[in-house]
Amino acid sequence: MISDWDIYTEITEKMTKEYGFKKIHYKQKFKFESTNVDIIPFGGISQDGYYVWPPDGSPRLPVKGFQEAFNIGITLIFDTLKFKVLCLFGIFITKLITWNDRKEAKRLIAVSFLFSLAKHKQLLGIFLLI
Repeated sequence: MISDWDIYTEITEKMTKEYGFKKIHYKQKFKFESTNVDIIPFGGISQDGYYVWPPDGSPRLPVKGFQEAFNIGITLIFDTLKFKVLCLFGIFITKLITWNDRKEAKRLIAVSFLFSLAKHKQLLGIFLLI
């Protein structure tokens, strides 16, 4: 779990400079080879049940269910970096809660969830909680 944004920045910079991840589209999205990866910080970094990206506070996304998803995730160690990968049930938990909380993005979240289900055999490594 991440306690502040400086640590998150340090980790994501190391991923791009040393391990070949590429930054794409949204603030939490990266690409490793042909796989899209969401790097989702939570823990002490959240504020009032949300994580809010600096400096402008956008996006503001709920962290409800993240602890539960983290608890059932798969622990991986890559070089000196230890992280959790969400299992399909963890993805279901976080997408369902986000779908319920973000009324303006319901269609996008539903499509994302259905895509995740369709690609369930390729999910290992797509969603990371750090």
